[in-house]
Amino acid sequence: MNKVILGLALSSMVLGACSSSGGTTGGTSSASPASTGTSKTAGTASSGGSKTEPAKATAKKLDKVGLSVDVPAEATTMEMGESTMVSTDGCTVTIKAAGENDPKTVEDGKGGALLGDQGRNLKGDKTSDGWIVTFENTGSAGDNYWLTMRREINKKGYLCETMQSNEAQRKCAIAMCNSLKP
Repeated sequence: MNKVILGLALSSMVLGACSSSGGTTGGTSSASPASTGTSKTAGTASSGGSKTEPAKATAKKLDKVGLSVDVPAEATTMEMGESTMVSTDGCTVTIKAAGENDPKTVEDGKGGALLGDQGRNLKGDKTSDGWIVTFENTGSAGDNYWLTMRREINKKGYLCETMQSNEAQRKCAIAMCNSLKP
């Protein structure tokens, strides 16, 4: 759990730099769309209020995790312990192979949500190859949009996790997680 919190803290630091540009990202999904409205086709997720054309997504290899993710060519990665953080102009997500102590079911994922006194809108849904859990809370810097997503790829579990500052960024992260492939 401490590794998750550390990863999310680092993600939020990078998020400030990534989300200030108001850029967009697009990606294709290799799984059924998550319940938050992402689609299987390329789309836009803007951290600002205007819509622009999506950046062309390319497969970026994540050596530490053993998968590829569809992101714009200018996306950056940073290895953090067993995880890899992927950052685009639109969002940031931390990806890792699921460990023995990580949540295995959507119920486990919902039970592990850090809701506290300010938590709201806890949702958990099964997907064709795993599950997705989202919720929001309000912290000292404003609203936080949390995501934990588990995918089973080639009979192995992977977790995508993030905390973003708006719904568009969370949708961008969901699209990134849906694009993971061997």
